Amino acid sequence: MSINGSRGLATAVKTELAKDKITYVDLIELHFDSADGGVQKLTNGQFSISATTTTSSGTYTANGKFLTFETTNETNEARVNEINIILDGVSSTFTNLFLNNNYVERRVVIYRQFLAEDGTAISTPVMMFDGEIKNFTVNDQLDTSTVVVKSASVFYNFTDLNGRRTTTSSQESVFAHDRGFDFAATATKEIRWGREDL
Repeated sequence: MSINGSRGLATAVKTELAKDKITYVDLIELHFDSADGGVQKLTNGQFSISATTTTSSGTYTANGKFLTFETTNETNEARVNEINIILDGVSSTFTNLFLNNNYVERRVVIYRQFLAEDGTAISTPVMMFDGEIKNFTVNDQLDTSTVVVKSASVFYNFTDLNGRRTTTSSQESVFAHDRGFDFAATATKEIRWGREDL
């Protein structure tokens, strides 16, 4: 990270970055609905950290569930940045959040909190990534299990076209009580509407 090009960093953080030895921990926020557990705040540090970020404030729990993430590289091109977040696959966080709830397009924010030699936080955390969850994969091994959560910037589906879908809810949004698409998912061939020209 360039000290001169460090946009918006607090003076205390810039001073810390100029040192030979830097200590930091990463913080992650998984923004689920309140009914699904609300905002999950985790850290990959050895102890829990209380911090105020640009999105919320509170305690980021150190429980071994948030393992790491793949770093991103800034470019001067307009492109979609993707990162993989590694979570513990054995933990209840994975089971409760990803298997039991709608996780697609949930907001994910990653911060880096710099620490002084005594372990106290230096200034406020620095935002490293702000995006949405796209999907996840489970990597099971003999002695461990991890969950790789693929996330991307909010513009990852910028070119997608909005439109109608062959689902009952999409059909009923235009034609109330129309059940014409109830069995669309079981159709095995293309359905042609109307009659052939005579």
